[in-house]
Amino acid sequence: MPAAETGLGATLAHGFGRVHWPLVRSGDLFELKYGRALVESSRRPGFIPVFGTNGQCGWHDTALFSGPGVVLGRKGQGPLGVEWVKGDYWVIDTAYSLERRRKDVDLKFAYYLIKYVGLNHLKDGTSNPTLGRDTFAAQLFPLPPLSQQLQIAHALSLLDDKIDLNRRMNQTLEAMAQALFRSWFVDFDPVRAKAEGRQPEGMDAETAALFPNRFVESDLGNAPEEWPIKRLGDILELKRGYDLPSSQRVLGAVPVVSSSGPSGWQPVEEYREVRAAVVTGLEHRELADYQPVVVFRDPEVY
Repeated sequence: MPAAETGLGATLAHGFGRVHWPLVRSGDLFELKYGRALVESSRRPGFIPVFGTNGQCGWHDTALFSGPGVVLGRKGQGPLGVEWVKGDYWVIDTAYSLERRRKDVDLKFAYYLIKYVGLNHLKDGTSNPTLGRDTFAAQLFPLPPLSQQLQIAHALSLLDDKIDLNRRMNQTLEAMAQALFRSWFVDFDPVRAKAEGRQPEGMDAETAALFPNRFVESDLGNAPEEWPIKRLGDILELKRGYDLPSSQRVLGAVPVVSSSGPSGWQPVEEYREVRAAVVTGLEHRELADYQPVVVFRDPEVY
């Protein structure tokens, strides 16, 4: 089968053919420009992002390409990155900069389409698989009218902005939660305030009543009165997970969690653990083949 009928071309033709968008060779629309080597020791402090095959890998004070632009990963065993860059940027020699040849192509639309399809299936080679320029150029690319490209890219950009806002809000809330935990349970600020006859700052009376008003000596130094010091083994139990190969997992509503994080789903009726818990990964490299798998009823709790 010709290259244009496989990989990217076949996927896009199947997904978009019914909307009657013409399919054009990628090589007629885009040029993949090589990056330039820039070892870490040669980079100077600056605000220009540096991109490699897996995404951003550093900063520099000089740009190689003018933005906005799209960076495509070129080689490596892992997933090839597809990155949108708002400003000027540098691409090292393991990635490409995607340049358009025609003005009726919107780069942001191209970015979303390529990111959706992915590039890994176009790599060739075994020891260091590479995305070749000729292979990419032979793929078919659906080309709606420019006005439709702009509308699609705008709608997806709004969603991306919302996702980014939610991510930054979550980071802020997480930082606030960590600061509050340290204040209450490491520095014991509410207990210290009550011991000095002050109302704990930023705390209502009902919550403040839950904290003691004096310290006592303990094996760990001063500790809040009535808060006993206990061994973790007396209050917690580490339970090994259950073997559940990915080939045996069935899509469901219950998350499967391994030592590296969420790694799939199972039907509700097949869960093995029913309560909220904390998953701890295995630290010893020699035990890597025995990663625990724990399944929870509530997918919101990890």
